Amino acid sequence: MNGVSEVFISLIAISIVLVLLVLFLITFSFLFQRRQAQFRAEKQAMHETYQREILTAQIETQNQTLQHVAGELHDNIGQLLSVAMLQLNILDEDLVETPQHSAVQQTTSLVEQVLKDLRAISKTLNTDTVTQLGLYDSIALELDRIRRTGRYQIQLTSTGEPRQFDQQIEIVLFRMVQESISNTLKHARAKTILVNADYQVSQFILRIADDGRGFTMNSGSEPQKNESGQGLSNLQRRANLLGGSCTIKSQPGEGCIVTITLPFA
Repeated sequence: MNGVSEVFISLIAISIVLVLLVLFLITFSFLFQRRQAQFRAEKQAMHETYQREILTAQIETQNQTLQHVAGELHDNIGQLLSVAMLQLNILDEDLVETPQHSAVQQTTSLVEQVLKDLRAISKTLNTDTVTQLGLYDSIALELDRIRRTGRYQIQLTSTGEPRQFDQQIEIVLFRMVQESISNTLKHARAKTILVNADYQVSQFILRIADDGRGFTMNSGSEPQKNESGQGLSNLQRRANLLGGSCTIKSQPGEGCIVTITLPFA
């Protein structure tokens, strides 16, 4: 009996050891996987932080460059055009009853229009405009500049209760709108550009649509890697780094719709 008891006790002890070993392995595996997941999450967070820092540096450099260009346009070229306007006005008075009077008036009107367009471009290049006017009014100013060319039908609408983002985010959003519209002007051969700012409870949705020639999407979601596609891919990258998303829908002959979605903090 003693021998049987000892064997029974040994089997129980071995079973307990095996159970403890299995529990240890399960616990170790669980902790290891959790640590691996945590490591991947930390690595992804570090990557996103790094990308945001790069984006911030790029935006700051771009803004400094555009600020400089805006200042040069306004202070130097704008002043030269103002002097030209003054001289043309003097010449207009001297040639009132001459055959050249009509040509001088036409030239004066042309220079005046160029000066107005130059000032409008200077404002849209200057980030102080976004700071002073806000995102929506800055977009309206940009679209009004394009509307005055007489080549496009422009419509800007807003839905919901307007809200503001951080100043830096609004600057990035405004540059994204400029880049999207620039792609349309360069490549789309569009006649109509529609922009809608939708202020929802938890998120902001900005849509830029045109009736241009459209293009083929790769895998149904990515634009082809031509010049236009590269610009649109930059929009997607910037939206992702802001914590939002950018979707692009287009088909040949059916225009393009760019939708930027950004959650409110």
